[in-house]
Amino acid sequence: MVRRQAGSAAAATGRAFVVCDEAAAARLLANLYNGNVYLWNYNDSTLVKSFEVTELPVRTAKFVPRKQWIVVGADDMMVRVYNYNTMDKYQEGVCGRGSGFSGRQPRQLQEAGVMQWEAGLDAAAVRTFEAHTDYIRSIAVHPSLPYLLTSSDDMLIKLWDWDKAWACVQVFEGHSHYVMQVVFNPKDTNTFASASLDRTIKVWSLGQPTPNFTLEGHEKGVNCVDYFTGGDRPFLVSGADDKLAKLSSA
Repeated sequence: MVRRQAGSAAAATGRAFVVCDEAAAARLLANLYNGNVYLWNYNDSTLVKSFEVTELPVRTAKFVPRKQWIVVGADDMMVRVYNYNTMDKYQEGVCGRGSGFSGRQPRQLQEAGVMQWEAGLDAAAVRTFEAHTDYIRSIAVHPSLPYLLTSSDDMLIKLWDWDKAWACVQVFEGHSHYVMQVVFNPKDTNTFASASLDRTIKVWSLGQPTPNFTLEGHEKGVNCVDYFTGGDRPFLVSGADDKLAKLSSA
């Protein structure tokens, strides 16, 4: 069932890039072109909280449920990690000068009784670091290891280990245009796929410097890729600027 979120406050204030859900907590995460992130409860369609990450577009956001984190990547080339429980405590502070709350809220959010943090959010972040030299397009979270993948318009994919103080433990090079999305293989979490505007999809293995193989089925840039695991073997589903969706063997 598709449920329309009440008030459409997020839609009214910016174009959405990505919607990510955390089923266990019934939460829906939306990151917007205007630099804001919205957290919804999709059981009762209420807006739980919203905050401004940056003045630039936030192109990707993901839950890390086992750490109770939200990880976001933006056009300022920064990755920010928030603990949404800590943010609850942060919001309980006094709203005033020096508290990190600007006092400015969209009218829709004021009417809903939801606070929007527009400054000082980095103070509530678990970690903030510059991850790339161009816009960050995608983030993928490893399902069991302390790993985060990021991809960027700098044509690089980077692997980060949060157990090693967010060290960059590997850089994957091989695409010749923006890397629009990365996604882990749910049936073999040592491998992942990437989609690029160079019209290719590449499949990689952690620890290996070059891709396992490259798929070249699209005539224009590939914007998205994901694994379909409904059958006996995994397939890759991709969408591109050639207006085609393709299913390829993974």
